[in-house]
Amino acid sequence: MPTRPNTYSLKITVARLLELSYARNEGITTSILRDVGPASISVDSNGIATLSGKAGNVTFSATDALKELGLEIRRVGISMDVNGEGELGYTARFMFAGALALSVRGTIDVEELILSCSGLLCRAARALKSRTASTDRELDRALK
Repeated sequence: MPTRPNTYSLKITVARLLELSYARNEGITTSILRDVGPASISVDSNGIATLSGKAGNVTFSATDALKELGLEIRRVGISMDVNGEGELGYTARFMFAGALALSVRGTIDVEELILSCSGLLCRAARALKSRTASTDRELDRALK
């Protein structure tokens, strides 16, 4: 039986979903994450994700990022709110097959994520399978 994901791996998955959105459409993703106010990410059972906010929507595949959790995903819902200081607070709910549901809360320094994503994270999003420890350390710095 697969191991239940820990809080840290769920938080990393939230950041990876954001970097996948950057890889798909950096302009709209940056606008959504810089706008003060609510935004959200939803992922369906087929791994199709949508980042939504006042600036628009970005749809992308999240299949590879979710496979890293080791369990079959039924749905993911992430409610986010960007404050005036550039911090993105989020609550993520992961629903797995077999009625397992896990939630995690955290904050991400939006500026740090955007600056990192302009190079390192976006390249990493295109090559998820070959992630390095240094890539994960850069992600970890953006997570609080």
